[in-house]
Amino acid sequence: MGDRLRKTVKISGNIIMLLACIFIISRFCRYSGQIDWKQLADNKWRLGIAVSGYTVIMLFSPVTYKILLGITADTDIPFRKIRYIWCKSNIYKYLPGNIFQYVGRNELAVGTELKHSEVAAATVLEILVTVVSSVAVTLLLVWDDAAAWIVLHVDTGLVLKISSVSVLLITLISFLAGKKLRGIKNELVSLLTVKNFVRLLEAAGYFSAILLLDGVLFGYVFIVTGRPLTLDEMVTVAGLFALSFCVGYVTPGAPGGIGIREAVLLFSMGDILGNSCVVTAAVVFRVISVAGDVLAFLAAAGLSRHKPEKMV
Repeated sequence: MGDRLRKTVKISGNIIMLLACIFIISRFCRYSGQIDWKQLADNKWRLGIAVSGYTVIMLFSPVTYKILLGITADTDIPFRKIRYIWCKSNIYKYLPGNIFQYVGRNELAVGTELKHSEVAAATVLEILVTVVSSVAVTLLLVWDDAAAWIVLHVDTGLVLKISSVSVLLITLISFLAGKKLRGIKNELVSLLTVKNFVRLLEAAGYFSAILLLDGVLFGYVFIVTGRPLTLDEMVTVAGLFALSFCVGYVTPGAPGGIGIREAVLLFSMGDILGNSCVVTAAVVFRVISVAGDVLAFLAAAGLSRHKPEKMV
């Protein structure tokens, strides 16, 4: 029965991966017409640095999830396995619905000593850490700009969307856990200890650092597109990038936050850096992030077959 379950999960994961790749290609074709390819060709080495940098960031991003798994489960799963499943499920975010990556995380419970409730609890914590850390980074770097954007653009519709995400997540957890839903609740309640609170802060700090690196990399893209930033502008861009990441992350139905993040970036940065400049940088960064996500998965797949140095 265990072998059949593993084969079913593997086949299902491969099918979802194929669908995600098809969707990524279709989105790339849609946005490719908005890119100044000549400008990128003139800065191809900088573009290569950006793609490589994003790929490396993605390869280290699963450390946050490993920390959270350490909170919800006593079993120590090798980082290479966590990284492979995390990077694989990360590709699923490009499928319509923007929830499949959460389903993909539960592949960790197949063929390991982890329980589905433990993985689901870690995923819930990951969502909370992501949202809280994104908001914290935004407020830390660009409180005034973020407040102005929220006053102008946050309305009842957005609140309803966020509420819908919560309902979807609860439904998803119920689907994954079934009769073990009470077990997930118990898992989360049992986490209320000082030691685990410190671990949560560690995970939040690590994710905040990753998000800051992403924001700086987005600022670097402006150089690729021919618009270098001052230090103050870089700080503003990094902070508003965190805001766009958070909004895209919690918006249901937007695969990988596509369209949502770009819209937030345009609304929040357009008056500061110019609409055309922001649109170009946002589209180029989307291409970079898609390429980086795919390369990170391929690298994680290769590294999973070799014993790496122990992390965290």
